[in-house]
Order: sequence, then structure tokens, then C-alpha cells
Amino acid sequence: MSRLVPTFQGETQFAGYADSSKGGPRITLRLADREALEAFIGAEGQRFACVLVRIGEDEQPVPPPAPTPAKPPKPAPADKPDHALSKWAALRCADTEFWKFIEQQCEDDHIGLMTVRNKEDAAQWIRDVCEVKSRAEFDVDPAAAERFKARVMRPWQRHCIATGVTQ
Repeated sequence: MSRLVPTFQGETQFAGYADSSKGGPRITLRLADREALEAFIGAEGQRFACVLVRIGEDEQPVPPPAPTPAKPPKPAPADKPDHALSKWAALRCADTEFWKFIEQQCEDDHIGLMTVRNKEDAAQWIRDVCEVKSRAEFDVDPAAAERFKARVMRPWQRHCIATGVTQ
């Protein structure tokens, strides 16, 4: 086995670091003088094994900092709603085709003639039909969600299929 002879042995100072797509990660070490640099001149592209030990003002090795434990990712709260149903309802309330659907539903259910003039009228109809005070209830109350699906979503989907409306 061949004996390893150090190319350089001495103190250096960490001067900086960089990371680029062309050069990759790299560090810059400052040498004490030109004589220390002589060991590296002409060795560009060569590989070196390095052992670097941080030293303090007292010339003694500084122990490495304790590793910071990785923070586990925060689990998504199981009870936090994703608002999917209330978002769906809000989007439909702004759709004039949905307004026509509401008017047709009222006529078919013999509720009487209802004219939907804006998204607020549509939102009120959904709240009334589903017996809720807010569309947000669809995302937190399973019973409200089921009423919404049965009384609004499924009939709307059947309407779209029957009339060729794209959702």
C-alpha cells in the first residue's frame, strides 16, 4: 500500500461559497501566502481528499454544531375543510346558465315563478333549498353536504346532460 503524502498541510480561511448550474457547488479557501499556493498551481481539475477542522481563536478545534433536527412536515388537520363544495356552489352562482336551471327547477317543483337576476339570488336559492345559513356549511356538515348534492349538484348535472350544457 502506498503511503499518502499531503499535497498541502496548513491553515486556510474559508472565504466563501457558490453554487451554479455550470460550476456546481464550490467553496473558496484563502491560503496564508504564495508559497502555500505553489502546491496547487498546475493541478487544476485534479481531485484531492480533504479533511478540514474548524479552529477557534485559541487555536483549538471547534466542535461542529449539533445537527438541527429536521422539522417534520405539518400534517394537514383532518378536520380542516377543503371548501370544495362551497367553491363549486359559488362558481355556479355566477353562471347565467345555472340561473336558468334554478328558474326551471322552481317551475318544475311548482314553487312558483322565480327570476334569478344575480349571483346573490342564486346563492339565496341554494341556501333555501339546502336549508343552510351559509354555503360554507356544505364543507363541514355531512347532512348539509348530502342535501346539497341531492338537491342541487345531481339535478344540475342531469340538466347539463339533457341540455348539452358543458359544466
